[in-house]
Amino acid sequence: MIGRLRARFKPLVRRVAMPLARAGVPPWLVTVSAVPLALLAAWCIDARHFAVGFCIALLASLVDLIDGTVAELQQRRSPFGNYYETVVDKVVEVILLSGTARMCPLAAFLACATSLLVSFAKARVGLVVITDNRDWPAIGDRADRLLVFLTGLFLAACGYRVAGYHALRVALWAIVALNLLGLQQRMAYARTLIARAEREGSLLPYITRQ
Repeated sequence: MIGRLRARFKPLVRRVAMPLARAGVPPWLVTVSAVPLALLAAWCIDARHFAVGFCIALLASLVDLIDGTVAELQQRRSPFGNYYETVVDKVVEVILLSGTARMCPLAAFLACATSLLVSFAKARVGLVVITDNRDWPAIGDRADRLLVFLTGLFLAACGYRVAGYHALRVALWAIVALNLLGLQQRMAYARTLIARAEREGSLLPYITRQ
């Protein structure tokens, strides 16, 4: 949902990415740089250094905006690069959530598990019908989850509590709720896509042979 706003920030992102592109930094290196940043952020969160953790987690999250633009400026965009970027994005998200595991073990586990389920529900459709990443009318995508997580982390850094509960704990449970709703929406939309493909005879061949 929030990810659809990326186009509005594209001019700013290009300005940030331009020095990296001119310096010849390969896009894959920009992408993978988010992993050590996420590990450091997770360590800070685990140690309850929430302010530092927020700053580093925000930087790790922003890499997702920059790497594709660097590839575009260097004319090095590729199908595998798109795949590689999304896999690393998921690794970064799991690492960030794991930073809360000792503080909120159940909420952290469920936030991580349901985030993976949301991704699987969307990706699995591609093994039944030909689809893409556009026009999925559902909430709870990666940008939505990261916004909730970073908001909770920021409030925790400021010492705020939500209805008497630790802000980061509330954020994790909000992510769980968001994921469960988004999962239902994606499954419903997947059913629509599959039904349409059945009517049009455009199911993937191995499905029709079963």
